[in-house]
Amino acid sequence: MESNSGKKANCPKGPRYYVTGAVMNVEEDRTHEFKGHRNIAIEEIPPWCIDATDKHRKTRNCISRNICGFLNSGLGGIIYLGVLDDGSIAGIFLSRYQRDHLTLSLKDTLGRFRPPVPSHLVSIDFVPCVDLSDVNYRQVAKRCGSEKSGNVSDDFMREHSDAKDIDNSTARGNSLNDDAKNKSLNDCDNNSGGWDWVLEKVDITDLPREIKYKNDPLRKRPHLLRTYKQCWCDDDAITRVTHGHRSPPYVVEIIVRPPDARDPEIRKHLPSSSELLLQPIFQAEDGSIYVRRHASLARRSLQDMVEEAVEDVRRVYFPILKEVQIHLGILEALVEKIETLRVNGNGSDDTAMDGKKGVDLLRRIKQIL
Repeated sequence: MESNSGKKANCPKGPRYYVTGAVMNVEEDRTHEFKGHRNIAIEEIPPWCIDATDKHRKTRNCISRNICGFLNSGLGGIIYLGVLDDGSIAGIFLSRYQRDHLTLSLKDTLGRFRPPVPSHLVSIDFVPCVDLSDVNYRQVAKRCGSEKSGNVSDDFMREHSDAKDIDNSTARGNSLNDDAKNKSLNDCDNNSGGWDWVLEKVDITDLPREIKYKNDPLRKRPHLLRTYKQCWCDDDAITRVTHGHRSPPYVVEIIVRPPDARDPEIRKHLPSSSELLLQPIFQAEDGSIYVRRHASLARRSLQDMVEEAVEDVRRVYFPILKEVQIHLGILEALVEKIETLRVNGNGSDDTAMDGKKGVDLLRRIKQIL
C-alpha cells in the first residue's frame, strides 16, 4: 500500500504490508468499507450482537451485506477486515487454518446469493501487519538507465556528505521522517559529482513467517460453517497461544469487482427470453437486497428494484425504439411510393432508387436492434 498504512509512497520496491496502529489513507465511502471482525454470513453473527426486539438492529453486521451492496452499486469496492471505523489498523490474528476457514466461508456465502456470485467477481487477499519499529529500509546505488544496483559503499556515502544522516546499510521507518530522507536523497543525487549513479531506497522489512508443513492433513479437515460457534481451527489457534505461538495479524482485503450484464456466468441464471442488458441485481443470503450509498447501505425491497429496472428500460431502450419507429415510418412511405409507381407502370429508375433506400433503412434498423 502506498500510504502511511503500508509501504511508503517513495519506496515502491519491497514487500506489501500494513503498519499496526497507522491510519488508512482512504476513508469509508462508496467503494471502501472498514470492518473490525470476520463474520461473513448472517449466521456467524453472535446472538448477543442482535437486538431481541428488532432482528434488523445489530451491534455487528455481517460482511455479506457490504459485498451485496458493492455488487448492486455497479462500482465494486474493497472491504478491509481488521481496520476499525476510525481508519486505524488493528489487524486480525489468523492462523493458516483460520485463513482457510475464512476463504471457505466467503465461497459458501457467495454461493447462496441469488443469483450465485461468479468466483471471478470477488477475491480475498491476506496482507500481513507489522509494527512500525520493524519497518526496515536499505539504500542501494543504481546506475542511471540500468536495472543493476548494489549496496551503498562507505566511500560513496562519505564523499556525499549531504547524505551523512542516512544510515549506510539500513534506515528504519522511525529514524528519520520521510521529508528529511527525501531531501537527503535528492541532495545526494544533485551533488553526485557527475556520476551516473543514484540512490534508491528499498524496503527490506521482514514479514511474519509461519511454519509450513508439506501435505498438511489438517488443511483437508472440514470446517464448521454457517454458525457463530467456534470451529476446530479457532480451538487450534487458542491452543497455540497458550503454548506461546500466536498467529500473525492480517488485514483481510475482500475485493469486489463490478458485475457485467454480458457475463455468461450471470446470464445463465436469467430467463432464456431475457435479452435486456440491465445492471444485474443480487440478493444476499439473508434474503435482502442491499445497495451501497456513499459510506452506508440501503436495504431495498424487490418492488423497489423492479421499479428501478422499469426506469432503466425506459431510459436506455425508449430512445432506440423511437429511432426505429422513425425509420419504419420512412420505410413504409417508400414501400407505398414503390407500389404506386409499379401500378402506374412508369418510373423504373425511381423505383430502383427507392428500393435501394429501403434496403439501406432495413440494414440500419437491424444495426439499431
